[in-house]
Amino acid sequence: RAARAFVDRLGTPVTLVIPGNHDIPLFNPLARLFAPYANHRQAFGAELEPMAAWPDLLLLTVNTTRPWRHKDGEVSDAQVARVAAQLHAAQ
Repeated sequence: RAARAFVDRLGTPVTLVIPGNHDIPLFNPLARLFAPYANHRQAFGAELEPMAAWPDLLLLTVNTTRPWRHKDGEVSDAQVARVAAQLHAAQ
């Protein structure tokens, strides 16, 4: 809620928010296993890798967090393929 209130105070017309390792419950194993992004989704919506596009600008995000690890994120093959397809389509 505090992060959402901060973002709202910025007053920007567009925000792209992706979860970080601090958004995954560290000390609640059930939430971590079954709903690792529940708090993030409640505050910022369901999309974990939002994008925004304008004629001269494409903003893509990649969620590198993994619920089973608290640090050392990674980019999956599926994420690489998704970003590559979006960049290719934007040409």
